[in-house]
Amino acid sequence: MGWISLAAVLTVLTLFPVAGMVLAWSYYAWRSRHPYPLPDSLPEVAVILPLRGADPSLEACLSGVLAQDYPAYTVHIVLDSAEDPAWAVVTRVLARGHGPQVSVNVDLRKECNEHCSLKLSAQRQVLMQLDDAIEVIAFLDADSIPATNWLRAMTAPFTDPRVGAATGIRWSTPVDHGWGTLARYVLNGLSFPQMYLYRIPWGGSLAVRKRALHQAGLLDYWSRCLSEDTSTYGPIRALGLRLAYVPTATQVNSEAIDLAGAYYFLLRQLVCVRLHHVYWPLLLAANVATMLSFLACCLLATVGVVGAGLALFGSPTQLWQLTALAIIPVLYVAGAIAMLMIGERLVRRVGAAPTRTLGFRKLALGISLALCQSTYAMFTAPLTRAIEWRGVTYDIRGRDRILMRAYQPYRGAGTEPVATRSVL
Repeated sequence: MGWISLAAVLTVLTLFPVAGMVLAWSYYAWRSRHPYPLPDSLPEVAVILPLRGADPSLEACLSGVLAQDYPAYTVHIVLDSAEDPAWAVVTRVLARGHGPQVSVNVDLRKECNEHCSLKLSAQRQVLMQLDDAIEVIAFLDADSIPATNWLRAMTAPFTDPRVGAATGIRWSTPVDHGWGTLARYVLNGLSFPQMYLYRIPWGGSLAVRKRALHQAGLLDYWSRCLSEDTSTYGPIRALGLRLAYVPTATQVNSEAIDLAGAYYFLLRQLVCVRLHHVYWPLLLAANVATMLSFLACCLLATVGVVGAGLALFGSPTQLWQLTALAIIPVLYVAGAIAMLMIGERLVRRVGAAPTRTLGFRKLALGISLALCQSTYAMFTAPLTRAIEWRGVTYDIRGRDRILMRAYQPYRGAGTEPVATRSVL
């Protein structure tokens, strides 16, 4: 293979994700300007919010979900145990009262299926008791802060009968100076295009048509899953239904996290995709190819620099030509920076994101750090045999096969969230 052919292959493999970023953010921009039309008659909706631990944003999350501009809806809050530190926050927020349009049910998780996550046990508990009149089920996480129009935005796509599920988008924003927070900001910004390309929904802002949920057998399937989001698309697709992305339901997360936490957060997401998503082999192959080609460009460019040095001392070599390959990883990093900046501007148009200006140098360092973490996580995820989630360890025994080790109530620092650090 000649140098030109080699360069062409490495260029395509390395810059393919940048092309995906352009496509995903172009869709985000278009859909933001052309939101799904609201139906004449809004569907009956139930919101499910499982809680384990008191997230820093829990109070804002509860306040937001109880103040939706939706005519009538029900919120089901399921706490992991009577000892959970989230109890105090829920009690305080409900004591303030809420509008007549919302009915609130608070319950303790009763089921503890060792073959699925505690989160799914809580969600399934509600799903098995829902009223027949419910048409759409919305799932919310405690680290999401829904705007007043969130529920309307999440139900709007279901005016199209071809839509079986709708998902919002998570956007992390750095509000502290920590490298972990910056790394997660970059990782999150680079992961949305992949979630769009490979049709990966996000459970922090997810809605499913109830009829489709039952037809797809999700209630039974979720009894052996780690996460509800990555396991939703395959069964929905098998029914011939689509997954809709809703930019106006973007959730901004401004929590802090350290480097180890950012890495483990990413690893858990990848393990969930590996366990349940139909496109995991394709996603893995594409990402590994990009990472290897990126590293190959860096290595060959380094060889080219050595060759250039030898040529200066009179050694007959053409290796200096390889220095041209350095432009490929440079283009990747430049493209990633450009897409992050564009994504930031687009997100600010649809949601309230804290203002934070990052210098070019720090952003470039953050991208380098995030690439190191994502590369390691991508190669580690297929080999991971156990994953910890909010203090409970799950053994990975194969695709759609997990086993929870001994259950224990969540133990936080006191009864209140005392910092802005993410609960992992």
